[in-house]
Amino acid sequence: MTEYVIFEEPKPNHAEFSCQTDEIAIGEVETQTVEESISEYNHENDDDDPEVSYWEAIVTNRKNEVQRMKRINEKMEDEKTEKKTILEAKQNEYKRLFDLGNETLNGSKEEDEDEGNDNDDREKTS
Repeated sequence: MTEYVIFEEPKPNHAEFSCQTDEIAIGEVETQTVEESISEYNHENDDDDPEVSYWEAIVTNRKNEVQRMKRINEKMEDEKTEKKTILEAKQNEYKRLFDLGNETLNGSKEEDEDEGNDNDDREKTS
């Protein structure tokens, strides 16, 4: 009769403990919205993160560049309207002068034709 006696301490099941700790941890977690987590990240890392400050500087520079371009665009639009009105005035003046020149030329041609007819009549009578 041989009997074996084992002198060991019973080992606890680790799976039970890990499940219990996970449940406790999940129960203690506070829920956060995305905005809250981002705002906390921004407040925590305002001066600490050089990459964030770099991109903030880039964004600020781009916004300033856009504003400068808008001012230049407005200035150019004003200049364009002024030059367009001047151009239209000159175009109207040139058209008027062209029409006046045509009338003068047409008038002198008619006078030449009349004089030519008068000369023909004089030659016939002589």
